[in-house]
This record gives sequence, structure tokens and C-alpha cells, in this order.
Amino acid sequence: VIYCGGLDHSYDTESIDKRSMRLTNGQDVIIPKLLNANPNTVVVITAGSPVEMPWIDSAKAVLWTWYAGMEGGNALADILIGKVSPSGKMPFTLPRRYEDTPVARYGEYKAENCKYNEDILVGYRGFEYDGIEPMFPFGHGLSYSRFEYSDLKLTANENGVNVEFTVKNTGNLKAAETAQIYVSDPVCSVKRPKKELKAFKKVRLSPGESAKINVLLTDADFSFYDEKSNGWKLESGDFNIYAGASSGDIRLSGSISK
Repeated sequence: VIYCGGLDHSYDTESIDKRSMRLTNGQDVIIPKLLNANPNTVVVITAGSPVEMPWIDSAKAVLWTWYAGMEGGNALADILIGKVSPSGKMPFTLPRRYEDTPVARYGEYKAENCKYNEDILVGYRGFEYDGIEPMFPFGHGLSYSRFEYSDLKLTANENGVNVEFTVKNTGNLKAAETAQIYVSDPVCSVKRPKKELKAFKKVRLSPGESAKINVLLTDADFSFYDEKSNGWKLESGDFNIYAGASSGDIRLSGSISK
């Protein structure tokens, strides 16, 4: 069974607040019944904003298509029949429930005056800082293959810090992976996120093939905006550097002093 559902632009749109994060038209009743009748059901969700999926633990496969346009059907078919391997990564965090979202946690849903109480802890930064485990973390996305990360090397030079590591396709199919590099400043004079995305690189690999990832992090990637001086500030100290498949799937880590 391939179930195609989700939202549409009559509900998932600008200028109005959704009444909830639940799927419309009784879909949260239909989907569990399908999963119970056929555990191999593929759930295809069309949406442009997070939705609750109370049935997620019973689903073997969920494909998020966004609003793919006129050729979306052909693209979906290519993925489902295995003509291509999916390689997208989530550009936002998918919470398990509305109560976990920033607007709920900071009390700004339908606020007359939005004060942005989350401050710099926007998106995945706030989920990690507040210790809330999402349904799917920022940067998450699976393919029909598997990837191994290895050999992290951090080298400081006059231009910044060069981050180098290897990504290998250990599966049986040609596929693409987007490796993500995060930076953490564990000791700082101001509130900082647990880690922040600073770079990413996508590689397409055949089975057994490896690729070297090289990324240069400059001083700007280790700095924060200082409200007292109205400028960017780099404090000396140790920084942690992470490489992984998502913000919640870190494969390699190291540290360097600035």
C-alpha cells in the first residue's frame, strides 16, 4: 500500500495560524488502520510545515515530498520503484507534538506582540538546548544505502581551520549523502547553542566508493554577535567540531583551540 496524504495550501499557507499540527480529514485514523492491515505500507506526506505523526513508530517508511509541483508524481515514482535513491535532508526540526514547539514552549502562539523569546535558540538549537528529543532532527534524511564516516582531521592555518574526513558508501546502491559540520563553543561569556551548523557538502558515491570532504572554517564560524559592543566577537578557548549525517546523528568529533 502506498498512502499519499498530508496537507494542502488551503490549510498549510501564509498569513493564518493553523489550528493544530494534526493531519486534516481524519488521516490519523486512516493511517494506523492501513499500517495494521499491511505493515509494509509506505506513508507519503505532502506538507510544508511540521505535522504530528502519532502512528510513526508503526510505520516502516515515511516519505516527505514537500510541495513538489507538476513533476512531483514522476519524482515520487522514481524513488518508490528504486530508480533513484532519496537524498534530501530536513531543513527544520520535526517535533513529536505541538507542546514541543518553540511557540508553545515560549508562549508566543497567537501572541499580540511577538517578542521572539527563544532568542538565538531558533530551530534545532532550541530543541537541543532545552533537552527536547524531536521526532526527526534537523538535517535528517535517509537513502537506500548506508554511509560510513572516518578519519577526521582538524588543521589550523592562517585562513582558519581545515576540516577533513572521509565518507564511504558501504551499501549496495549508488546514492548521495550530505555531510554536515557543526561547531560548539562549550565555554562562552554569553548563552550559546549546544552546537551550530557551519558547513555541509553533498557527495554522490557508488557502492564501495569513498570521498574526501574538505571544508574551511574561518574565524566567523567561531564568533558570536556581542550585543554590548554591537559587533562580532571571537573568544579564545577550545571549540568542538562535529561531522555527521544530521544534528542528531553525529559520527565524528574533535576539538581545536582558537
